[in-house]
Parts: sequence; C-alpha cells; structure tokens
Amino acid sequence: MSTRSMIAIQYGDDKVDGIYCHDSGYVDNNGRIIQDNYQDLAKTKRLIDLGAISKLGPSPDQDPAVTKYGFLWDSDEYMNLPWDEQTKIWNSMTGTMAYHRDRGERLMIGHYDGTRGLKYRARYVGAEYIYLFKQDKETGEWSWRVMTYDEGEDEGLKPRRWYSLKQRIRVLDRMKQGQKA
Repeated sequence: MSTRSMIAIQYGDDKVDGIYCHDSGYVDNNGRIIQDNYQDLAKTKRLIDLGAISKLGPSPDQDPAVTKYGFLWDSDEYMNLPWDEQTKIWNSMTGTMAYHRDRGERLMIGHYDGTRGLKYRARYVGAEYIYLFKQDKETGEWSWRVMTYDEGEDEGLKPRRWYSLKQRIRVLDRMKQGQKA
C-alpha cells in the first residue's frame, strides 16, 4: 500500500500549483527528500511541471533505471528480474518517476486559489501529507511546510495544521535517537 502525498508551491496568498505523488509520502521519506533537495524555487518548479508523479527522487530528472527499463512495473524486463535486484534498483533511484514524462499519461498539475483547494484535492486522492513550498512575507525566504491528515471515524481524512518541515524532521530524528521531542 502506498502513502500518498501532494507537493505544491504557493505564490503569494492566492495561487497554488500542486501535484500528486503516489509513493512514500511520509515525512521520513518524501519529507526528507524535499527538505534536502528542493530548496531552490527553480528546481521545485521543474518538479511541479512534471505533473503527477509515482516516486519522488532527489532530482526531477528521469532516473537512469526508467531510461533503461521504462516505467518500471510496466516493463517485462524489470519485472522479470529477481526481487532483490528490483529492490536494489528501486532503492537506489536518484531521479523522479513521472506519469506524464515516463509513462505517457495526461499531464496533471493542479492550479488552486489558495490552500483550501489543495486540501480538498489531497482529501479526494487520499493523500496523507501535503508539502507546501511558501515564501515568508517578512523575510522573503522560501521554506517547506507540511500538513498531515488523521483518519476520522465517519469523515475520512481530517486535516491537522501546517508545520515547518524542517522542525518535523528534527522531531523524527530525536525520536529515533530515543530523546523526547
């Protein structure tokens, strides 16, 4: 089962462009990849311009494995490899696997008026995390925010609040080290 997420850029108060990511959306994976590799607005725009993605990599470029095999699980050559070899390839990917570029599907980029539409879309696709690249009005610096969703008994996924992605990663690291967050 996949952990879905949305990745977006907010321009000012109103305009938000975002994409769906199917795999490994949790903070300890996609959050770290985003925080460590997508601090540059131009690079982040390149990622968003890919449209919906299957797997996020440290680079928006096509991964060499996708260049060799095509969209991995559509490839008989890849699927006929031993499981440990498939896993090795999957875990060593450095590029992003995009539905439009790598599989020929329709380009899907969401354009929203503010974060409300983004949150609605996240709920619709079952995304448990939303990553938002936003410019601070006072300092002009760009930074990542993350919103997680909780399961509600009757209403499906319920949004929580926005957190600094950098701080959420620090909390995870402290928890891994056995310290209190």
